[in-house]
Amino acid sequence: MLVKEDLTTKVIIGILGDFWISWLSR
Repeated sequence: MLVKEDLTTKVIIGILGDFWISWLSR
């Protein structure tokens, strides 16, 4: 369970990170 939650957190951070980079690169 803990590993799954950690993976989910990394995925969410990755998506937000990509969105942030895309916004900065506009």
